[in-house]
Order: sequence, then structure tokens, then C-alpha cells
Amino acid sequence: MPNPVGRPREALPDNHIRSLYLDGFSESAIGLELKVARTTVHRRLVSMGIPLRTAVEAADLGRHKTFPMTPALLGVIDGLLLGDAWIEVNAKSEGRLGLEQTAAHANWVLAVEAAFTHAGVQCTRSVRKPRESQINGNVIRGKGGLVLRTRKYQPFTEQRSRWYPEGQKRVPPDVDLGPLSLAHWYWGDGATSNHGYRMVFHTDGFVEADVVFLRDSLRSLYGWTPTVSRRSGRKDDFILTLSQLKQRHELVELIHPFCPPCFEYKMSIKQKAPCRIDAVEDEFRQLRAEGYTQAQLDKHFEMSKGWAGWACNRLGI
Repeated sequence: MPNPVGRPREALPDNHIRSLYLDGFSESAIGLELKVARTTVHRRLVSMGIPLRTAVEAADLGRHKTFPMTPALLGVIDGLLLGDAWIEVNAKSEGRLGLEQTAAHANWVLAVEAAFTHAGVQCTRSVRKPRESQINGNVIRGKGGLVLRTRKYQPFTEQRSRWYPEGQKRVPPDVDLGPLSLAHWYWGDGATSNHGYRMVFHTDGFVEADVVFLRDSLRSLYGWTPTVSRRSGRKDDFILTLSQLKQRHELVELIHPFCPPCFEYKMSIKQKAPCRIDAVEDEFRQLRAEGYTQAQLDKHFEMSKGWAGWACNRLGI
């Protein structure tokens, strides 16, 4: 059978294949790593005379793999799980953590992989092809992305129980909310809003009680006063918002040391209002006369949502 990507047989690195397999990687995982079919890896292992694991041996290998859970690694894991990462597990093997991101966030994915690798946690990284869906009869082609998965380890089974106590993802009472965890949470589910006057954490998927717990924990740890609100049109999804300038500065100072290049844009916060109404009154009146909506005026003057409505009332127009 020809190699699916046309890779010459001699180009496959025997030593690397042997090392990965003896380290516990499956034939499928090695195939993903080298971008070849599993059967290609199987044939090469046989040709090298490497004894192949039985199904029972493979299960035992996965079941007993472990690694030391350091405070730094726990910060990464908790930050990822506060966002979109997940832990999958079944009755026959241990758990493993997964993270999927667009290709534009490759810097972050590689940084997470490096953190795991440094802690002795092996990972596989694969490319997800763009997906197509239909909306009102129109074909929508999504963006491709990267999928990072750790190998199966016993500590991830423990983390699965901690984060999914009854099968549903919940915020554990002992969640790490240190700077490193906040950083990964913000990279995964944070954003600026209102032209940089707010910093928000999207907490979709968590019940309201968990979001309130996170709000209270941030208040207790840092003295911040985030607000909890429902996302527009989505009554079961919540947002944590930091509006005060001092608190936004403190958050940026805490997490910026961990910022990958792809998320520098999330560090842009407004320091103060860029203009006063009395300084731009003539331009404001002219644009309003030309038909600018209040939303367009907010955007034009780089002001927060609702400022133009206040200005219209102030100027009597």
C-alpha cells in the first residue's frame, strides 16, 4: 500500500519510531506524529523486529502512566479547563486532556505543549481540516485548527473526577486562580470589549453558581469587583466583566508575562476616554446630521457603548 502522503520508505526515521513505541506511544499516535498511516508504522515495527504489545499490555501501559503534579502544571491545567479544554476518559483507560484552537493561536498551543513536555507529559498534535456546515441552505466553511491531546495518564483521571464530579463540567472548590491559571483562562475564553474599556471572561458551559463562585473568589484574592451578566440572547451562558481601569491594569500586569505573541491584542485596554464632548461637539453634530447612528458614533470616537446616546441627550439632538 503506498504511503498516503507519498513519503519514501527510507525517509521514515526508524530510531524515532522505535523510541516513540518503546516510550508507550501507540501505532496510531506515531502515525499522527509522522503523518503516515497506522499500518505503515505497524509494518515498520515488524520489520525492525520490535515485539508488539498485546491489547492487554497496551491497556495496562495507559492505565499506569503517571507524572508529578507540580503547582505550576496544575495552574496550566486549571486555567485551560476554565476555558475550552476538556478531559476525556473511559472505563478501560486513564484520562487525557485535549485543547482545540484555530491555526492563528498556534503560539499558545505550542506553549501549552512545551509546558506539558517539560513536566514529562507526552502529547500529540494534529491539524484539523476546515469543517463545512449549512445555514439556511448556504454552505459555510469554517477555519482549520490545531488539536492538542496529552497521552493517557492516571493524574488526568483524578482531574476528570475533580472537574466532572457527576459527568458535567463544574468549577472545583480548590480551583487555582493564580496568575498562570488566569493567563491560560484569559487566552482561552477572555477578551476585551467596548473598545477596550472592559475585560471579560466568557464562562459558557458553567452553571450560574459556578460563575458567582469565580466572581467571589476573584474578589477575595485580588480585591476586584467583576460583574456577572448573561450573554445577549443566551440565558444559560454568563460573562464575568472587569470594568474598573485599576483592576484591568492589575489583570494585565499579572498575565502579560505569560502572553504568547498571538494574544498581544488582548492586552490592549483603554486608559481613559479619548475625547470630551465639548472638544468634538462640532464634528459630532455634523456626523449626526449626516445620518450616523449612535453605534457608529460610539465606534468613530472610540467610546464605550452608550456614550453617543448620552452625548445626544447632553447636546439636545
